Amino acid sequence: MNSGRVPLPPGYGAPTVDSMAHGWNISRAGRHPGGPARWLPLLSLAAVLATVTASTEDRVSADPITVTVPGCVIDPSDVIGWWPGQDNLIAAIGPDLTGTVGFGQALFGRGFELDGTNNLSATGLAAVSTGPTVEMWVKPFDAGFTGMTQTLASRWDFPSQDDSARTFALMLDPYANLVWMTDDTSLRRPEELRASVPQIYDGNFHHVAATWDGSQSTVYFDGFPVATAPSQGGILNPAPSTPFRLGSKAGTGDPFHFNGIIDEPAVIRRALTAAEIDELVGAGPNGKCVFASSIGLVGPGLQVPADVGGIDPVVTPDGRYLLFRTRSTNVFPVVNDPQLQTPGVDLDLFGDYRDDLVLLDTQGTSATADDTLELVSVNSNELGGELDSFWASMTPSASHVAFSSISNDLVIGDTLAGRDVFLRNRIAGTTERISVRSDGSQPQYTTTGLNNDSRAPAIDSSGTVVAFESTNRNLAPETNPVPGDTWQTYDIYVRDISDPSPVNHTTERITVGIGDVKANGSSSAPNISPDGRYVWFSSAASNLTAGDTNGRTDLFVHDRQTDTTTRFDITSATGQPLDGDAHIADVSPNGRWLSFSSTASTIVLND
Repeated sequence: MNSGRVPLPPGYGAPTVDSMAHGWNISRAGRHPGGPARWLPLLSLAAVLATVTASTEDRVSADPITVTVPGCVIDPSDVIGWWPGQDNLIAAIGPDLTGTVGFGQALFGRGFELDGTNNLSATGLAAVSTGPTVEMWVKPFDAGFTGMTQTLASRWDFPSQDDSARTFALMLDPYANLVWMTDDTSLRRPEELRASVPQIYDGNFHHVAATWDGSQSTVYFDGFPVATAPSQGGILNPAPSTPFRLGSKAGTGDPFHFNGIIDEPAVIRRALTAAEIDELVGAGPNGKCVFASSIGLVGPGLQVPADVGGIDPVVTPDGRYLLFRTRSTNVFPVVNDPQLQTPGVDLDLFGDYRDDLVLLDTQGTSATADDTLELVSVNSNELGGELDSFWASMTPSASHVAFSSISNDLVIGDTLAGRDVFLRNRIAGTTERISVRSDGSQPQYTTTGLNNDSRAPAIDSSGTVVAFESTNRNLAPETNPVPGDTWQTYDIYVRDISDPSPVNHTTERITVGIGDVKANGSSSAPNISPDGRYVWFSSAASNLTAGDTNGRTDLFVHDRQTDTTTRFDITSATGQPLDGDAHIADVSPNGRWLSFSSTASTIVLND
């Protein structure tokens, strides 16, 4: 995995604001000209944070980091198994290998050296279903035709009681033919595709690949398609107990062991195109990679790529700290708090992988997870939450991280069903709930609709003032409540814990209509100034300021010192009101520059 400085190609936009108080949200940056989307390894990302040119967008994102850089041809979410070798059996993606094998000098570092009697296997590889690709670099030790069939990779066993164990196998027959065997598990229609490749015995490494998409099978040699044939359709759905094997088949009959070196083998869940295979071969070891935020250090001195990627990155202004969200189960050992949750694996209560928040220190000096990667969605005992955490914001020094979570085990006494906002003080090692009343008590529980949803925090530079949005109307008293009003909208709240004495901590609602009435529309996306005085936000409410008659979502700023709210009177290029809504994206620390998104077509000419 490349860990050097990898500059982005020219032509990609710079951030719309600079040195933001809560860091940069690196988001989708398009495609590299002339090729498919490429993916940046984490260590490369860490090296270029100071020079990366990317765009910013709303802090909520469902997409992985896709910073465009040279290398990494294949979308990591398509890869279900990849084993780099390098003197270990650890998978970069997918289940680890088991078995006894040597390691020999390969095309890219060290590969798996098989002696014609041994093999490796991995249990738990995901099903390929409607379209696999198997690819690797190989160097047979035999100098010529062997008279023996040899297996390169397979998921093809022969238990008499389970025909669905046969799905695919890539083999080398006695006559220097690559043989791609597939067996549709729905209708039992086995097929074999053969391609003559006598060059495979020239003593060099060669890239071999085979694909199947339900309609066609193709075999590739050194990036070129050398054989193709129609397929009869169906699916390749192996029995879960059927292992993936390198260097053999198994079950009854001859295992057809391989004698040689296999380097960088991988299984992709779809059939790659000819162009992708060609580019993959040309990219060499950089053709495959994991998600940008997904490399973890697990255990002293042991670097292990994560099994799931990361999204929603936030970067401190100096580029040192990268905060991201991940569902990986192996970035950190699973350690649950016996006082607050049931011991087990890294799954949430719905049986899915939970989302955790992880902080990377790019200047970490130790090769241990404790010094380089830190789990921040934890309680004060530094043990992970039971459910998902997301929507993070951090101070410029990364000393404090505010985030939203569904977990009820991050603080004692949390019985609300819904999302809360929490503050992690990394210096003190404490976690406290922010979405509480001024006296620190939990707001009234309600079972009505969205009335317990607090999210999207924004934190000041001191880490003691946090703005957030919430539907919970019990967080702060309403001066003039409307009798019988059950209208659930998001309001913007600010929790201030800057005073050393907890009795002076406050929670205030800042989206209040004229005359101290409830805002008549939802507000969202708060941003806060470094000193905690100003809060910017978007709102559909029309009663926050006088004269708001455009019927649109507008941009506002609230001055906490003077208790005043001002609407930004944004007009079109011709001086007319906007014909669409506007939503806050980010604000510069001095409040001068504000970026926003809008559905309006009249902001600039010729839109």
